[in-house]
Amino acid sequence: MMAGAAMVCSARGEIDDAERSYLRHALAEADLLRHVDIDHGVTQFEGFGKGLDSEGGHERALAAVEKCQTLKGGAQIVMAICHGVSGVHAAPTVEEQQALAAIAARLGVSADLSTASAPSAEVQHEKPGGVAG
Repeated sequence: MMAGAAMVCSARGEIDDAERSYLRHALAEADLLRHVDIDHGVTQFEGFGKGLDSEGGHERALAAVEKCQTLKGGAQIVMAICHGVSGVHAAPTVEEQQALAAIAARLGVSADLSTASAPSAEVQHEKPGGVAG
């Protein structure tokens, strides 16, 4: 899940605080993901993001994404998080759409953005230091 999010965020450029904040919020608020250690998830996200620049980094990230297929509904969870991070700043870029397509292809699901909702502008995002704003 974090590998896919890192691929999408890195497609736009450097991973930033708004994207980290979105992930923290999603992990904290989604009933299905509340048991996840948020700090560990963000650390994995950062690690995959940095690893994408290395040789074989994209393949390692896609292999990690593919492992989510073993969970019931895993592919849908990965795509929901990836669609969410693709809309943190604005409408998804062409590069983000290409990353979504690669992730969806590896998972054997649709990458159609019209079936996913972007995060609401009204959603409270955590600011650096753990304060919501």
